[in-house]
Amino acid sequence: MNTEFGGTLLYTMVIHHHQPVGNFDHVMAEAHEVAYGPFLAALERHPSIPVALHISGPLLEWMERAVPEDIQRLAALVDRGQLEIIGGGLYEPIFPLIPREDRVGQVVAFADRLEARFGARPRGIWLPERVWETALVPDLVEAGVEYTFLDDSLFRSAGLPAKDLHGYFLTEDLGRVLGLFPICERLRYLIPFAEPEVAVDHLRDLCLDGDRRSVLYGDDGEKFGMWPGTRKRVWDDKWLDRFFTALEAEGDWLCPSHPSAVVQTLAPTGKIYLPDGSYREMLEWSLPEAAHARYKVLSKSMEEEGDEESLALVRAGAYRNFRVRYPEANRIYARMLRVSRKVSALEESPEKAAVQEDLYKGQCNCAYWHGVFGGLYAPHLRAALQRHLIRAESRVDQLLGARGIRRDVEDHDLDGRPEVLIASDHHDVVVRPDTGGHLTVWNHRHREYNLIDVITRRREVYHQDVAEAVLDEDIDGEVETIHGRPRTREMGLDRILRYDAGDRACLVDRFLPTAVPAADPADPAFVELGDAWNGSYILAETRRDRPDLISLNRDTTLHLPQDRVSRVRIEKRIRFHETPRLTVDYGLDPAPSGCLFGVELSLGIPTPEGPRYLQPGPKAARVRLDGNHEFLVEEAAYFVDEDLGIRLELRTASGCRLWTYPLYTVSSSEMGFEKTFQGVGVLLGFDLVAGEKDRIRLDLDLTGPE
Repeated sequence: MNTEFGGTLLYTMVIHHHQPVGNFDHVMAEAHEVAYGPFLAALERHPSIPVALHISGPLLEWMERAVPEDIQRLAALVDRGQLEIIGGGLYEPIFPLIPREDRVGQVVAFADRLEARFGARPRGIWLPERVWETALVPDLVEAGVEYTFLDDSLFRSAGLPAKDLHGYFLTEDLGRVLGLFPICERLRYLIPFAEPEVAVDHLRDLCLDGDRRSVLYGDDGEKFGMWPGTRKRVWDDKWLDRFFTALEAEGDWLCPSHPSAVVQTLAPTGKIYLPDGSYREMLEWSLPEAAHARYKVLSKSMEEEGDEESLALVRAGAYRNFRVRYPEANRIYARMLRVSRKVSALEESPEKAAVQEDLYKGQCNCAYWHGVFGGLYAPHLRAALQRHLIRAESRVDQLLGARGIRRDVEDHDLDGRPEVLIASDHHDVVVRPDTGGHLTVWNHRHREYNLIDVITRRREVYHQDVAEAVLDEDIDGEVETIHGRPRTREMGLDRILRYDAGDRACLVDRFLPTAVPAADPADPAFVELGDAWNGSYILAETRRDRPDLISLNRDTTLHLPQDRVSRVRIEKRIRFHETPRLTVDYGLDPAPSGCLFGVELSLGIPTPEGPRYLQPGPKAARVRLDGNHEFLVEEAAYFVDEDLGIRLELRTASGCRLWTYPLYTVSSSEMGFEKTFQGVGVLLGFDLVAGEKDRIRLDLDLTGPE
């Protein structure tokens, strides 16, 4: 584009289009139909409006498969100078989350791909979720990045007043310099929720003093048609066309421009060092539930008082704390780091490049956090990360020559307490001795699936609004920001809210009354007689010739009927087989009277629909998994997911009672509150021979039909 500007204000529009790794094809198709495709057509109708566009790697790959003609249309816009392509990480990682080698690798790989596709190498990048840490600067500069875009709230929290947030700034770390554009928060809330003239008036207010300056708007492309109510407003009511037309009519003072043109035309506004952070909502979401509630009260009070400058200095939350709030995210993160270390040990080769591709896909940010846009509560997004990381680790282990059963005792999840990791070519597990001796990971390497990928039902700050939420279709004609009026996809979700006392896992040891009033520990009627379910176990030393064996023990106290108190020693031995099978032996000494011994499992079956079922015996009828059930299992029961090719055979020689219950969560997304089936809870109850040492054997076989 021409960089000889006649206007006083250079207006830059940066649009971010993204769909996560593993998202459903029909979701991507809908987003393209209602948002991405129409936006592209609007640009073609307004050739004088330059725009900078970031299309994430997962979405770009989908477009190349599904709508290749639109790739050609984008290339034509680049060729005529209307479109500046913005780079980023190839598979949209949160950059502070991944090792520096992967940061540089993802940025360079995506820049190479964009240059090959569009004939222009990106100069700027979109930071996923605008998560910023100054230590990123040297790595981004090494990868060829000249500038990026951050929320103006970060600049204001560094002490800059709103009137000075124009143009672009320079920041530095270890002598490497990077350009930073502040994203105007006010424009983010006006576009497209206010009338176009209101947004243009705000731009006019920014250039009243007559100085040449620039302002940048940057936000998600999904708000142009995919967010609730925006399809009608943006396209049926022609909001975006009217906005572009209004910009075109203000050529005497306003000049739409690319960020590259701004850098070429204007000197930097100044130098700045920013605090670590992201956009305000992201930092709020990372807070613990109670602190989040207090912060909402504080921020609302300051907003009502009109004290926005002081509010900008009140910062709360840090992105990294999502790994504290959600251990499920931390476990995926820990595995990602382990795989990354293994990949970095490989010599450069085509095989390494293939493994690296899966590693990069396993770093896609969406399922590592939760908020309106975070995908942690979406089982298919978590499963996609797990699938690519399992595949990458399986391949890299083969390339590094790992064979047979391998055992490590290390702090796998980086919480200061060691876990036991055992792997073979067919499966791998993680066991936490300090927390109930729980099995927290069980990966079937050939099926590329973690059977225990079940999110814990925990309290979220927005749960207090679930009962008052309005059905989405009842307010579809209204348009407001997604942070406004609470919406829901279905009514009555407040009635299914339940909260787990501890993290969901397998091999949770419980002592139960002989008449079990409820199988779900989150049910108020559930009765727990012991303290072993989440207590610390002692990990016994294992002989070098038995890497397949995990031996645990603890003394536990039971509070039994008639005010009886009993002490029991639990011995728990988990044997890992070469194929996907675990044998668990319990010794209870002495076995108490008047209770059952329970073993709880959490199975990450992603939906109760389709060919997914429980078969409580070899000849028993199939049972759906979305209800509460109780069975007497004489020999074996089977949990089957035919789509995934997963078949868990649960076998016990002594027989047991078996209860199942569905695991539902209520989470918030841009579409409102929604119920998600996370999997199935299973409780096994074993009768005991009181007064002597009782032994119970449980066999869990995932080999299934190949």
